[in-house]
Amino acid sequence: MSKTLLIGYYFAAAAVAAFIILWIIRKPGEDDSEETTDLSVSLPYFHHTGAYLSAGFVVVTLAFYFFTNYTMGTDRQWWLIDMFDSSMVKAYEAPMASPADGTVSDRYVQNYNRYLPEANELTAPEGADLAQGERMYNTYCAPCHAVEGKGFGPVAKRSGTIPGIALSGSSGKSEGYLYLTIRNGGAVMPAYSWAMDDAEMWDVVAYLRSLFPAPVLEVEE
Repeated sequence: MSKTLLIGYYFAAAAVAAFIILWIIRKPGEDDSEETTDLSVSLPYFHHTGAYLSAGFVVVTLAFYFFTNYTMGTDRQWWLIDMFDSSMVKAYEAPMASPADGTVSDRYVQNYNRYLPEANELTAPEGADLAQGERMYNTYCAPCHAVEGKGFGPVAKRSGTIPGIALSGSSGKSEGYLYLTIRNGGAVMPAYSWAMDDAEMWDVVAYLRSLFPAPVLEVEE
């Protein structure tokens, strides 16, 4: 809430309180001249007492809020009455800074369609962590493809609709094809880029190669 709006709210509330007080202390008419006697004590216009108390409470509350709210220019904060009107920048309030021209993320990896020639040129980085690849494979791949990669893992067996495809055919695929399949998904396979970073996906590719090695091409002499 802005300071201008808050000040307007206070003035409006004070005007309402003043109207109530003026209405209460107005000169009584003929219909308001009754007296109420209780225990032999005469209290004229006793039915206005509650209104007096209510108006006084409103005035005291407004005064307290006015002199304790930091948005009114004071550094005193006796009561946290406006928590959402803090001095910090709210989410999306300030424009986001744009990166400098030519900036490229150090984690950016070119993404291709797995069927394009550029995909076949992608190769696994050196120093793959097979233990990490096995852990990622058993977590995200084995439920459908089985631990041995022979297909029909526990999830595929119980679902009846998920095809538990064997991964023996991965030996004939390029490393780039396997990596992009894990990253982007396939016909019925979901993408796992949300679950693994690029290093972990390449570790899975290396682990697949350990299960189903690529055929060795004989070179003619």
